[in-house]
Amino acid sequence: MSDRLLRLPSSFREGLLSALADAPLQPLEDVTVTARGVYVLYPHAETFPLYALMADNWPVYVGKTEGSLRGRARDHRRSLAAAHNLDQDAFRVRVLPTDQRAFAVAAEAELQEHFRPLWNKETGPLQGVGNHGVGSTRTGQATTPWDTVHPGRPAQAQAAQTAAESLLLLAIDRLRATPASLTDPDDDRDPLEVVRACLPHRADVLEVRHQMTLGL
Repeated sequence: MSDRLLRLPSSFREGLLSALADAPLQPLEDVTVTARGVYVLYPHAETFPLYALMADNWPVYVGKTEGSLRGRARDHRRSLAAAHNLDQDAFRVRVLPTDQRAFAVAAEAELQEHFRPLWNKETGPLQGVGNHGVGSTRTGQATTPWDTVHPGRPAQAQAAQTAAESLLLLAIDRLRATPASLTDPDDDRDPLEVVRACLPHRADVLEVRHQMTLGL
């Protein structure tokens, strides 16, 4: 028996990225496709200071649905609308419809591996937006990292602010580990500067903590 590992050809990912580049970038409410498929979500830089670090056309989430792409886009729009610190209209999406479940599974995995999006459970520290439906969390379930940083969905418990700070620092580290994802790969600002911009109501506490760290 051969122990040779089988892999998808590199042409599969290349074809996916080409198809994605050709797909229209559209507001979530404009998605009309009712087929299953893969979708890729992009933030506008001005929607949240963390995402201003990201290069144009670098996605924050890659997902798939066995149901309607239109329905899934609406699910995400409701989650974005519920978040207190995001603008639902500042996000765009590209969709890749298919009638083959195996293609959707493989395409999602390939795109997640390529982009390593911040919101995906498999690749990023801010997972949890894919808990479909606003307020779908079961009683007693822990608050997701996404809801900790972007609170507002009604069934999510109020998260500790220190958790949000830690998650944002992890997200910045993840982006800096992938220079292609950054607007400016040479940006060497103190990560706490970005965290303070993301959590303006915590700026004073963060500044005191920073001074203590420096021994000032």
